[in-house]
Amino acid sequence: ISKTEKSDLVTFRLKGPFGASEVQDSRNAVHAYQSGYSVVLDLAGVTQIDGFALASLVRLHQRIVTEAKKRLVLIGVNPAVSRLLEVTAMARVFSIFTNEEEAVKCLT
Repeated sequence: ISKTEKSDLVTFRLKGPFGASEVQDSRNAVHAYQSGYSVVLDLAGVTQIDGFALASLVRLHQRIVTEAKKRLVLIGVNPAVSRLLEVTAMARVFSIFTNEEEAVKCLT
């Protein structure tokens, strides 16, 4: 995971398969919301995602939105991950953008 901070926005870039063993790394985003940041998760490098990781993202989204009053958005979602989000109805939970520029426009 790589991280970029810009004013009150932090972007995390995830790569490879995203499953139970990678969830701990994604929880680093929790530190960003505690500091008052909105979070962009760049999934362009994610090759697959399992149910455990998806549930973890949903919990993270809920914390950021309800506790910190900030936003969590997804960018770079590939077709396989997009299908999973659609099938599980999570595409309605997350704001999904094609790229970081679109997400930043929405968040600022």
